[in-house]
Amino acid sequence: GDVDWLLLNYNFDNISYYIDELIILDISRKEKDRSKFLEDVNKLTKKCFIPITFGGGVTNVEIAKQYLSSGADKILINSSIYENDILINEIAKSFGQQSIIVNLDFKEMDNEYFLFMYNGSKKIEIDLNNFLKNLKDLKFGELILNSINNDGAGMGLDLNLINLIPESFTKPIIIS
Repeated sequence: GDVDWLLLNYNFDNISYYIDELIILDISRKEKDRSKFLEDVNKLTKKCFIPITFGGGVTNVEIAKQYLSSGADKILINSSIYENDILINEIAKSFGQQSIIVNLDFKEMDNEYFLFMYNGSKKIEIDLNNFLKNLKDLKFGELILNSINNDGAGMGLDLNLINLIPESFTKPIIIS
């Protein structure tokens, strides 16, 4: 979006007084311009003194390193988890599992939940129960469960998402 508009309307200079953590995602559907994204993020967060997570297009360790060395405390991984789950453990080996947030985008259709990737544009054809059970074997710090149906709609959280996670799962969970 327009970074100058965000700075003007969201008063990022004072934001760290009101929130615990900030997650900034590059959700552009075209090819990612990481330099521009990092330039914009640094404008937004120059005076924020809270943990900050960068995400969007983390497909290899180098991108994770670039984000973490540009001011991010954590990185968020979404689509890459379906294509290369080994990537998570590689990043954890270099930077620690506390630096990784895994984000899962769920969409409820006909009273059933499905996972999506690429900004909610591609449904994942996967056994949801097995996938969620195997998540506990990956090295990451937190899990975000995002409801595509409720995202930005002002309808509150879809608390049913928590019921999808196996009881044996021990990592912190954020519902979005």
